[in-house]
Amino acid sequence: MAEAQPDEPCEDVDPSRVWQPALLANVARFLPSVALTHILRLVDSVAADELKEHKIVEFSDSSEPIPPYMIPALVAHASRPSTLLCAGLNHRRQLVRWAAASGDLASLKAMIEAVGVVPTSLELGAAAAVGDLEACRWLLEQGCPVSDRNGRALDDAAGAGQRVACEWLIAHGAKVTESAVWAAARAGHAAADVDFDILVSRELIKSIAAGCDLATLKRWWPQLRETDTLGVTIASAAASPTPDWQEKVAWLAAEGVDATVAGFEAAARPDGITRLEWLVERFEYEPRMMDLTWAVEQKRGTAETVEWLLQRLPKARFSEEEEVFFGFMRPVTQRSAGGSVAKLKALHEAGCLDTPMSPPEMMLTDALRCGYPDAAMWLINLIRGLRRRKSGLEEIHYKFAATSGNPLLMTMLSLLRCPMGSSAWGYRERLQDQDRATLAGARQRPAASGTPYAIAAVNGDLRTLGLLRRLGMPFGPSNGRAFCDAVGSGAAPLPALKWLVEAGFPVRWGAAVKALGQRQAGDCEAVRAWVEAQRQAAGEEE
Repeated sequence: MAEAQPDEPCEDVDPSRVWQPALLANVARFLPSVALTHILRLVDSVAADELKEHKIVEFSDSSEPIPPYMIPALVAHASRPSTLLCAGLNHRRQLVRWAAASGDLASLKAMIEAVGVVPTSLELGAAAAVGDLEACRWLLEQGCPVSDRNGRALDDAAGAGQRVACEWLIAHGAKVTESAVWAAARAGHAAADVDFDILVSRELIKSIAAGCDLATLKRWWPQLRETDTLGVTIASAAASPTPDWQEKVAWLAAEGVDATVAGFEAAARPDGITRLEWLVERFEYEPRMMDLTWAVEQKRGTAETVEWLLQRLPKARFSEEEEVFFGFMRPVTQRSAGGSVAKLKALHEAGCLDTPMSPPEMMLTDALRCGYPDAAMWLINLIRGLRRRKSGLEEIHYKFAATSGNPLLMTMLSLLRCPMGSSAWGYRERLQDQDRATLAGARQRPAASGTPYAIAAVNGDLRTLGLLRRLGMPFGPSNGRAFCDAVGSGAAPLPALKWLVEAGFPVRWGAAVKALGQRQAGDCEAVRAWVEAQRQAAGEEE
């Protein structure tokens, strides 16, 4: 009997016909938002139209794990020239962290090349958290530090329960700190089995109550109960993700821990109402102002929880004579509700925004600094209505937007005719990228100090360095001051410093050697050796 042959594919058949709108919607329900944006939406025009609201993903705010099988497609998408046109540094680093956590070294290398960043301890920590020692070794060979101002790789490995990775990191220079123990405890990983002395601290107490089960909490209780911070213990237990969180709260209350402050962390959880209602029923818990503040400020807190609390808290009243609040003894918040317009609307409808201690102007500053376009636009319109003025946007607002690294936000401010000053480049800590919006402003008023290059170098952002040069951004004066800032107090990584030198950035090597005295980073010796070699090659004296 002849072997059955597979059917020849018909050229007239379009495989994308399977993506009918109804089927597409059902498939999309089970995929991470990043997969919708970078994979499913690109199948064909039908998928693109059905998923058009998924064009943008807040990478830096996303905690969704990305399945390893999706990483190659994500790398291919990120490698396209137009994909990352409006992606800030945090967004691009998140892509690298996902690749580092995939267990695929080839994808990690390709992603780093695509997004143009120098790896940091965050990327090393992502690899260590999945126990990928091959990727850890490669990152270390590239000069990636085990700890820096971004974080500590050991904390990530400890939080993931990767004992072998922890031992490997310690063998390669990682220092054991309390924060690593806290990370392990928060994740419920054998906090009681650590082999070294631990200072019982507020953070350790919170971590054990939140991440460990009741049996572990009981083992630690003789040490914990001697402290004066037991209130945070029961609050952390009430917000714990462990299945026995109710048993932990009940046991702590039976041990004499005051439950009157048990709800503030629980209020910031997605199931905040359920937990608060349980506390009310079990302990006659009375919601507090702190609960509302946490529900508003934390991104995981929901608008429904905010509304639930607003219905149960006394209304704020302000006395001009005594200049204090009655009911609400402090402002609800001066932050922008994690970018949630729904929370802001709930606060506004309850009369909590237009008060002397919670002006929406402060919330707008926070929304701009954190990169929340929707919340910022809503607050701008609210301020215009409350203050009866058309604009009120000033240079300082553009500066705050620049710190967020969100080009869409900066474009929005430009359309609203917000003035931009050259000093918008001067926010070293968080200035991140910025293809269209910030760099369009750079064309308008090029900085002559070389500061933009120094900032990008400090951030390890090779992509923005190349973009600045292509746009004709001046290197600045020949005194080498910007390079000294980068190599010294800025602690720019070595690959970024090498890029500056190869590009012809002005350097005075004698001054650079002196600037190294201000450098505080784990790669000091390697950078010092390189700078000294460059100084000798240039024939400069110290």
